[in-house]
Amino acid sequence: MNSFNFSSAFVNYNQLDDWRSLAKLLGTPFDDFVEFGAPRRRWFYRIPENDQEALCVHFRRFSIFHFERIALCLVPKNGFEGEFHHSNL
Repeated sequence: MNSFNFSSAFVNYNQLDDWRSLAKLLGTPFDDFVEFGAPRRRWFYRIPENDQEALCVHFRRFSIFHFERIALCLVPKNGFEGEFHHSNL
């Protein structure tokens, strides 16, 4: 994460039970829905000394965690665990 070149990474796994362990380590997710009402589970984290980007961890297809740097403006309202984002709204 400290590398300016990092943009995204995928963690794939084969054991279905493993996702629960990793998800527990990540904390409370931000759950919402995408096209056709499909659920989406994501976690958002601030990047120290970076007021332009955040880390998004997206849980996909019960076998992939996608870690990605995203623009801070793409973090949903209240997307950061335990704090309010865009508190002026």
